[in-house]
Amino acid sequence: RNLQTLLTLVAFAVLFLAQGFVKTALPREEFGGVVRHVSDGDTLLLKGVAAPIRLWGVDAPELGGPGGSASAEFLKSLVKGRSLACKEMDIDRYQRIVARCLIADTGEEVNALMIDEGGADEYVRYTGGYYLWRHLARPDKAP
Repeated sequence: RNLQTLLTLVAFAVLFLAQGFVKTALPREEFGGVVRHVSDGDTLLLKGVAAPIRLWGVDAPELGGPGGSASAEFLKSLVKGRSLACKEMDIDRYQRIVARCLIADTGEEVNALMIDEGGADEYVRYTGGYYLWRHLARPDKAP
């Protein structure tokens, strides 16, 4: 038990120190729409929004690689045909809108669901461990 607590504290310290070197962004524009297409496990299209939406902090396997189809199908099961409310975090090099998106009728964050439910990994390089911290802070997950 003491070792587990020590390892948890070390993990927190490492993530805290790493955050200084991680590219993070503050939310900019808010927008929304109904999902019309899921391209892969971390990219989707909304009706009325021209640019593709890249889910911030979500690192899904590539479609042609191992787990890629399963990740895309999982995202599709979460959002296809549903209305999302999104906050732009950045624009990536492919001109996609990088965003955090909530399912409008439930308030659940799509990005977190993809990571928490195993549909994708957290892209810690950009999040600084945001989702890991959030997960560890939940009372039911305390060491």
